[in-house]
Amino acid sequence: MSAEDTLYGYFPSKSISITFLSLFGASSLWHAAQATYYRAYWLFATAVFCGTIEILGWSGRLWSSITPFNKTPFQIQ
Repeated sequence: MSAEDTLYGYFPSKSISITFLSLFGASSLWHAAQATYYRAYWLFATAVFCGTIEILGWSGRLWSSITPFNKTPFQIQ
């Protein structure tokens, strides 16, 4: 099977997925720490939640880079 047969039309990059997973993970942890330190708990419902959703999406993208013909990671992303 070729790259055109995948749901993306190409093979997703594993290195980019890992990079953004680590960046969004660090950012979400940093926002959670700031929200706790400054008692700005509304940040959990905004910045931390959105970072968590981004982590979920990039996890699906990483999974897609490992198994590009599987539909489940594409749908997660």
